[in-house]
Amino acid sequence: MSNKVEMKLPKDLSQIDTNNLGEFISIYLLLLLTIGDIFLFIYFLHYVTQSVKFETIIKRVYKITLHTLDEICVAESPQVYTPEETKGQTIYMPSSNYYQGFNNKELMEFACEHDGTIQFLQPAGAFLLKGSPLLIFYSSLQLSDKDLVKIFMPIDFYNGQPLEQNSYYGYHQLAEVAIKALSPGINDPETAVLSLHSLTDLFLYRLHNYIQTVFVDEEGLPRVNTIAHSFERLFAECYYPIWEYGKKDRYIQDALQQMLEQLNSCDIDGTQSALFAIFLRKIKSQKEEDEF
Repeated sequence: MSNKVEMKLPKDLSQIDTNNLGEFISIYLLLLLTIGDIFLFIYFLHYVTQSVKFETIIKRVYKITLHTLDEICVAESPQVYTPEETKGQTIYMPSSNYYQGFNNKELMEFACEHDGTIQFLQPAGAFLLKGSPLLIFYSSLQLSDKDLVKIFMPIDFYNGQPLEQNSYYGYHQLAEVAIKALSPGINDPETAVLSLHSLTDLFLYRLHNYIQTVFVDEEGLPRVNTIAHSFERLFAECYYPIWEYGKKDRYIQDALQQMLEQLNSCDIDGTQSALFAIFLRKIKSQKEEDEF
């Protein structure tokens, strides 16, 4: 016959046997862990709700994009590369994918080793179909099939939008936040304006800083040359969609006008004054149309 041992738990804390140290510690430890779990769960809910707020997303994308710009905008003036007179060999995409950039050190070593210059034909972030021209290799030497395999090794191809590597994505993500905020389902012009403010500040940075597109070796010879998204193209890709969604909203009209007027006043050299003037006339025309 087996003896059954029954363990009776106290109905409340007043029934805890304080003389039984093990029972006393284990119950109160369980209570502390339970309370701690509740606070952790509350903090988790708070963190999740805050991290998905538009304001938090805008701030995070802005900071990362600005940091990326600090790292790549190291040229003193716009850089222009003139292809050499030597015949270039066009290199085509081996498969359809996103071109995301390259390892500068390794690609420079390849160009120096083969005494040539690499000219990319598309900016980083472009989606290229299989067989599309990716770059031209200028050299008196013809690359072998083995060399063609090596030249692709330092080049990055993958899906995604890494803000830490390509500031282009940051501009577009801020524009997307503004567009989504202006959609009929959300209809949040204030969030769109917050995104517009951060976006305009990034354009101000591009107005006074220049992305390095020409990379030279130790002897000062250009070895790798890239294409950066121009200010004009980036401006059109970001501002015009926002305008199409919010041009009937007076709040958006005023915010866009204020931002562009400030950008224009900061353009001391007048390099983009014509671009700003066209958009400002568009806003003024829309306002006049809405008054009638």
